[in-house]
Amino acid sequence: MKEKITRVTLEDIRSGKLKGETDWERVRAMTDEDIERAIAEDPDSDFDLAGSELVFVGKVSEWTPPPRKAAISIRLDEDVLAFFKTEKGPYQTHINAVLRSYMKASKARRGKGGPVRRRPPKTAAE
Repeated sequence: MKEKITRVTLEDIRSGKLKGETDWERVRAMTDEDIERAIAEDPDSDFDLAGSELVFVGKVSEWTPPPRKAAISIRLDEDVLAFFKTEKGPYQTHINAVLRSYMKASKARRGKGGPVRRRPPKTAAE
């Protein structure tokens, strides 16, 4: 099979002169099973449908942007950092998720009148 290579400029893309070849009516008419079968039968696809996980997208009106990130410097025990780095995915995101989970649980305890653990204040001898 001979490859068809087309070169375009950024101006071509922005102008809208380029027409796609996708049959969107056919795509809209496909069921989830049709799409899964097409992916599985596509010899060029490297998408692992079995290893993927479903994600609820929801309505755009229900979406809230994620909180902003702050760049900090933090010292962690080497074994803790090594554990997060060996896990699948970005380790900083996992550490953030663990801290967020702790934060939510702590807030829930406070809301229910549960105990909130705090360090005792340092004494002059420390």
